[in-house]
Amino acid sequence: KSGEIGGYRLTNLLRVNKTTYTAVFVITEGGNDYLENEDIPVSDLVLYNHDYTGITWNQLIVQENDLLDANTPAITKLSALSSGKQKIGSTINLLLTADESGYFFEDNSNINNISFSDTSITVMDLGKGNYSIVYKVDEGDASVVSGAMTIHIILTDMAGNTCHPYTSLSPNDISIDALRPVITRAYISSTAENVTAGGKVEITVIADYKGYSASPLTQVNNVSVLNSNLIFSDTGNGLYRFVYTVEADEGIVSAGNLAISIVLLDSYGNESLEFTSLDPNNVTIYTSKPSAAISGTTTICTGDSARLTISFGGFAPWQVELFDGSSTRIISNIQD
Repeated sequence: KSGEIGGYRLTNLLRVNKTTYTAVFVITEGGNDYLENEDIPVSDLVLYNHDYTGITWNQLIVQENDLLDANTPAITKLSALSSGKQKIGSTINLLLTADESGYFFEDNSNINNISFSDTSITVMDLGKGNYSIVYKVDEGDASVVSGAMTIHIILTDMAGNTCHPYTSLSPNDISIDALRPVITRAYISSTAENVTAGGKVEITVIADYKGYSASPLTQVNNVSVLNSNLIFSDTGNGLYRFVYTVEADEGIVSAGNLAISIVLLDSYGNESLEFTSLDPNNVTIYTSKPSAAISGTTTICTGDSARLTISFGGFAPWQVELFDGSSTRIISNIQD
C-alpha cells in the first residue's frame, strides 16, 4: 500500500472483504484544508501484495460533506475600546483580532469571570478576522482595579479545532465597581420638634461606606438637594448629614410625617436604592406665621367687663398681650 489523500499519508490498511479495505490518515497541524464541498485530491494510491502491484489511483474524491481543517484558530490581539470607571449597567467594548472569521466562542470563555453563555456578553463577527465583544456590567459582578480585568477566551472552528486559552488584554485603565451604596438608617438628629419657617431640621443617614455623594434625586419634604435650603455633607465613617432649612411656602407637616427620599452615589455613579424610612419622630413643620382674630362686645362702660373670643392660627402654645390703654396683661402657654 502507498499513497496520500489531501496530502496526508495513508496508514493502517485493513481488509474488510475481498473488495473493501480501510485506511487511516492523520490530519496534522498546518496541513491542507478542504471545505465541505471541495474535492479532495488522491495521489499515488496503490495496493499490492507479495506478487502483484495494483494500478495507481490519482482521481479526486468528489464529496459534499467532509470538512478537513488542519489549522487551529489563532488569536492575535484583544484590545479594549472602552476606558476608565465602569458601573452597574455600563457596557465594556472589546475588539478581538484572529486569523480568520467564522469562529465560535466556547461557552467556558469568560470576561471578569462572566461566561460567554451569559446574556450580559454579546459577540459579533465583523469579518476579516475581527470580532466585537460587548460586556454589560451587572450588579454584583466582581470589582476590578484599573487595568486588571481578567480574560479567558477560547475559539473553535467548524471542524472542532480549539485554540489555547487567550488571557492577554491590551494595556488599559478599565476598572469596575458593580456594588450599590447601601443605606441602613435615617433619623432626625436635631432636637427641635416644632419647626417654623427659617428653622432647621437635621437628618443623619447611615450607609455602608464613606465617600458617597447625594444624588440629585434626593428630597426632604419634596425639597431637592439641588436647592440651597437642603445641604448635604459627608461626616465620615459612613455617616451623612442633611440640613433642611424650612421656607415659608413649603407647607405643613404633621408630627412624625416628614417625607424623605434619599439616594446616594458612589464615585463610579452607582445609585443606592431609594431610602424613604425615617425613624419615628415628633417633628412638626408649620410654615404659616402665628395669627389671632379677636371678637366680642364692641362697646362697654367704665367698670364693666366683656368677653373676648380669640381664634388662633398656627400651633400651640400661644402667648397673648392685652393692653387696655394703661397696662398690659400677658397670658402665656395657651394650648388647643
